[in-house]
Amino acid sequence: MIKKFKPEPTNQTPILVGKYYLFLSHEGHCIGRVDTETEKTEFLQVPIQIVRKPGSADQTLWDSHIPSNGTNSRGMRTANDQRSERDGWGHVTAGSPIAVNDYVFFSTMIGMTYVVDSQAPLFDETALVAINDLGPATESWRLSTVSYANGRIFHRDLKQIVCIGTTD
Repeated sequence: MIKKFKPEPTNQTPILVGKYYLFLSHEGHCIGRVDTETEKTEFLQVPIQIVRKPGSADQTLWDSHIPSNGTNSRGMRTANDQRSERDGWGHVTAGSPIAVNDYVFFSTMIGMTYVVDSQAPLFDETALVAINDLGPATESWRLSTVSYANGRIFHRDLKQIVCIGTTD
C-alpha cells in the first residue's frame, strides 16, 4: 500500500512515449504514468535504493537510503550542500529520463536507475524491467542523464562512465 503523497512530477523527469506520459513523483518514490487518451493515472512504487554487496543478499530499502559521500574520482567532496545527501527524488535532483524504444530509463542522484516498459498493459511490478546502480551505496553521486548511441547505453557519475552494450 502506498502512503499518501503529493503526486506532482519531479522537475525535469517527464517524458512522452507513445500515448503515455511518464514521470518520477516528487514524493512517495513512485513512477507515474498517464494515458493521454483516457487520462487514467497510475503510480508504481519502487524501492528508494537497493544495496548490493558481494557475497550478500541484496538489501531493498523502501523508506530510507544510504547517503552518498559525494566524492569525485580524486576523493574530493563536490557538494557541500546538505541536500546532496538526500535520495534524489526531489525538485531538481534527477536527470532527465530517456526512452529507448518503449523502455524508459529514470535515474536518481544516489545512482539508482529504474527501467520501465512504458507500454506495459498493466503499470505494476511487471512493468518494472530492471533496477540498477552505478556503484556501491555511498559511492555514487550523479545528476546526469542516461545516454544512448549506436546500441550502447552510457551513464556517468562523479567517478566513472559506464557503457552497457556489445563490443564490435
